[in-house]
Amino acid sequence: MWYKVIGGISEEEYAAALASPNLVVIPPMSQFEVSGISIACQDDRWSVKTSQPALRRRIKDIAALVFKKLFETPIQLYGFNNNFELETRAPKVAKFMANTMLAMDVGLRIEGEAAGTITLTDQQKSRKVQIFLRPSGLSDEVLSFGYNTEYNPTVEIPDKTAYWDLGEYLERHFEPDYETATAVANQVIASINRRYGDQ
Repeated sequence: MWYKVIGGISEEEYAAALASPNLVVIPPMSQFEVSGISIACQDDRWSVKTSQPALRRRIKDIAALVFKKLFETPIQLYGFNNNFELETRAPKVAKFMANTMLAMDVGLRIEGEAAGTITLTDQQKSRKVQIFLRPSGLSDEVLSFGYNTEYNPTVEIPDKTAYWDLGEYLERHFEPDYETATAVANQVIASINRRYGDQ
């Protein structure tokens, strides 16, 4: 496997990936999981992800290594998805979200049980930030929160014809985006919890 050859995964992880029931290798895509990390490659998309905070640095390093080896691959966009499942004091997050939307008084009406999802997009010059809030499938009191950033390298790079190292840009944005996502998530939870007081 190429990821072992370039030093992205160890010999032991390579063996585990081959034995995994989640290994997929078909013409339009390949995907495997190893040591808490999932890597997928499709015709026009590559991703690495983990649900374990301790592995965040490693997935960033794998991404930097992959695109250092594939330096001639054109990259039109890159980004980070920071998703959290957050406990709230709201007895029903779905109802809270719907009531928040209904309070905007834009003519929305419901006849049954209310549930809502909010998505906010902030299109900046060199990046797009998308924030979503929705009920979680874990329990009624849990909010699924996402803070996802997408960067356009053609805006960030002065000489668009020159080689550029994706690892440098990953290093520049990876931790700050995570810190911002965490701060915004904490603000959202604090605001929701204030509405329900101390319980």
